[in-house]
Amino acid sequence: MVTTTQAAMILTPPPQDSEPQSHHSAVGAWRENPIVEARLRMRYPSSDQEELLDVVDDDDQVISQATRGAIHRARLRHRAAHILVYNPAGELFLQRRALWKECAPGLWDTSAAGHLAAGENYALAASRELEEELGISTALPLTRLFKLAATVATGCEFVEVFMITVAQTLSPNPAEIMAGRWCRTSALESWIGTERSAFTGTFLQIWALLRAAEKSD
Repeated sequence: MVTTTQAAMILTPPPQDSEPQSHHSAVGAWRENPIVEARLRMRYPSSDQEELLDVVDDDDQVISQATRGAIHRARLRHRAAHILVYNPAGELFLQRRALWKECAPGLWDTSAAGHLAAGENYALAASRELEEELGISTALPLTRLFKLAATVATGCEFVEVFMITVAQTLSPNPAEIMAGRWCRTSALESWIGTERSAFTGTFLQIWALLRAAEKSD
């Protein structure tokens, strides 16, 4: 039996002299355990294909609505929010996407992310995803960083990126997240350099823009 405890995330910061583990190591063991994966798929079935989303044009203006499944099949432009969660030590929390996710299963991504529901704005979606995926209160203020254009690399999503710093213990949702890790900038840079394919394309774009902005300050 797979318990919530067994499916728990790595939430404590790594030792100061450690580097991130390979995504093929202990945190990725479920990929090679079909029994565990099947049980988790049964417990947390994917049911969001009928979720209604806004379809947008080249200028990110709403032109219609369609289900998530239809939007992805037709590669229509739509919207998503991504959030970078930091702790007071300046470490960034990364989540590893559940293996049963439709897009980029098993890859490491921003702290929290999700589509905007029809009629929802970016900031509201970001706050909702933080609470749904990590248990972070929607009352906490977010800082908007930048926006990515909708391209093939983002899965035809316009992406607004936010950040927040929290001291609380996170409560990752096992229906969405299979693992998590706090990362220092230097360790994350090294990890990306050696295992770039372990990360989602959207996260790599966000990280590159973030690092470029930091270096230009």
